Amino acid sequence: MPNLLLGHKSYTDTSSISVEVVDMNKTEEEKIKFILERFDENEEWFSDHYEELQAKYENKILAIKEKKVILVDAKVEDLLKNLKAKKEDISSVYIASIPPKGTAFIL
Repeated sequence: MPNLLLGHKSYTDTSSISVEVVDMNKTEEEKIKFILERFDENEEWFSDHYEELQAKYENKILAIKEKKVILVDAKVEDLLKNLKAKKEDISSVYIASIPPKGTAFIL
């Protein structure tokens, strides 16, 4: 049975819910590469939409999957608990925080 949380191909059923399926014959390296590519896509989407996300979700933690915000919480612990309750594979979710406006970062 294929793993429905990772992906190689994307399929859409009649209810418009996108499901990604991984080819179980893929090597572990190919599976990791796929996860990292999805992570990079979601990270880029987050960066490209940061200003609108900040206006809507200031001081929140976001879970992003397939370039969409799928869950928002005030605390990371709550976000992770709710992702688990929704049976989301954490490896397929990009998690980011939106700090309050005016927050300075020292790098």
